[in-house]
Amino acid sequence: MVHASNLCAPLIAVQGAAPPELEAVGVPLRRLDGAGPLAAQLYRADLARLDLLWLENPEALLDWDLTTPEVTRIAWDRHCTIPAGLPAHLQSAGYRLAEAGLAQRDPARPAPGDVPALRALAETLPPEAALPLLRLIAPWDAAARRALVAQLTAQGAWAAALHQAAGFCAADTAAAGALEGFNRAIAGGELAEAERMAAALAVYGPGNPAVLEAALACNRNLGHAARAQRFARTLLALDPHHAGAHLVLLEQAVAEGDRAAELAHRSGLALSPPEALHPLRRLHEAHRAISLHLLHPLDVPGRAAVQALVGAAHGVDPMALPEGEARHWARHYRHLAEAADPALLGRSAAPLAVEALHRAAGRPLSWAGLRRQARGAKLAFVVAADAAYLRLYGRAYLTSILRHADLPAVILVHVIGGARQLPDLIRLMDLADSRILYTADDFAPGDVTTQCHDSGGPRALPVAHFQCARFAMARRVLMELRLPVLVSDIDAVLQRGVAELIARFADCDVVLNRNEASEAFGSHITANLLLAWPTEAGLDFLAGLQGYLETALAAPHVTRWIDQCGLQACWNASSARFGWFDTTADINNVMYPRWMPNPFLFLSLFHGFDMASLPQAA
Repeated sequence: MVHASNLCAPLIAVQGAAPPELEAVGVPLRRLDGAGPLAAQLYRADLARLDLLWLENPEALLDWDLTTPEVTRIAWDRHCTIPAGLPAHLQSAGYRLAEAGLAQRDPARPAPGDVPALRALAETLPPEAALPLLRLIAPWDAAARRALVAQLTAQGAWAAALHQAAGFCAADTAAAGALEGFNRAIAGGELAEAERMAAALAVYGPGNPAVLEAALACNRNLGHAARAQRFARTLLALDPHHAGAHLVLLEQAVAEGDRAAELAHRSGLALSPPEALHPLRRLHEAHRAISLHLLHPLDVPGRAAVQALVGAAHGVDPMALPEGEARHWARHYRHLAEAADPALLGRSAAPLAVEALHRAAGRPLSWAGLRRQARGAKLAFVVAADAAYLRLYGRAYLTSILRHADLPAVILVHVIGGARQLPDLIRLMDLADSRILYTADDFAPGDVTTQCHDSGGPRALPVAHFQCARFAMARRVLMELRLPVLVSDIDAVLQRGVAELIARFADCDVVLNRNEASEAFGSHITANLLLAWPTEAGLDFLAGLQGYLETALAAPHVTRWIDQCGLQACWNASSARFGWFDTTADINNVMYPRWMPNPFLFLSLFHGFDMASLPQAA
């Protein structure tokens, strides 16, 4: 059994169960996984140099070329039978049996006067006998090192020769042989052998990207993550834009939950040379990196980084991809990335030109007339929808507000493109309540030239324009009525009173719905519910949002999720006081296909909801 006193360095690896004496040393023990040859296990654990290796059974040493990795001491249970041939095998690699159960390389430096004599002795010995002696003196004697490299090269031990030969011209022959051996191993499918050669060549030529790439690829395919990461870091030191190295280190960062490293490597991939990455992957990484940036308010360097990523995405032409799913996804990611352009922020927009507020009975009101009628109101509900969505969801929305609103309130319904149909639509709602006001515009979907995209391809209708109208309407209502404004999708129903909600967020300027299940820009902040207060910051937020959306919607192409992109981009750039809805109680971000008991204040119905399942009292 090895004694703790034999240990002189703390880097220790263990295969199998370690003895109590070793466990008691008090330094970390690196546990090997036991799968495959010993050398492979040490490579996987990134243990190229090791002070002590403890084995349950020394027989495993017979199948290991002990020249690499470098292990100073190898120990096992002293009561184990030493396999035949092991002493010679150890000796050929420069080890001596120090005592039962312990083999070590003698680290002592020979006396300077002894080195020439030892080298002369080696020259008289047969190659096999000379090798241990040459290994002993090679670190301190250039001539011995050249002789050692020459002997290893003559034996075809290319990796061992290169390991010894760094800095010596004698390595040239070994390097050529190692390269030949690498190519043979690749051709024969011997990946582990190819890795040994590539790793040795990388030591010989640490500034050679091709060799480093080969070593990285071998280790990645062998599943040697730690070694692959080491080569990837070396490559990035030579080339900060190396896509393959970023890919390996991105995998590590994601596995370890290192968000700063994940952002760095996703950005590195997005900004890598054009030929280094598939266009779809580049756009995906640009979007993911932008998403990570926009999870937090940006400083000046952060804005510059986002601008660079937007530029990288803009430089990719999705139309160069074949028609089909890949092209659709590429366009989806590109237009999401373009929605993060800081140039979209800070744009001005005129308030929505709505002057007539229609009722189920009586003449239309002006804003001044509504202010007189709504004296004492504490809240304004705002929705916007086209005629089709109003027919489908409008009555359910309105009746739920009338039933459950426990504060004096007004309800404003803006009908997109419904100016000519408005009287018929008001009659269809069949709700003669003075709190409900309708507005409309003459928006014509056929006149829109902007193409709207999501991951399924271009949309036939300008749905982004439909989705954004409510926020322009909300700004006008906030300006005119100076009441808190609660903006929702029209496909939502109120299920209890809102007084508690308003009281809870009384010290905020804006309240948003954060979707914790997604960090992706375009879905991290959900547009199905917003509360804005008539403070200066609340008004500025909605004005900035309207300016952002109008600018984005005027471009030739826009993401279908531009409303949610706008909310996140404007939040990120705003100094307003923000609150966040409780997605376990205030609003659901998970789809319900039909009504069922639930805890939500607002139940967002989403497309395809079974409207017949709504209870009469909902």
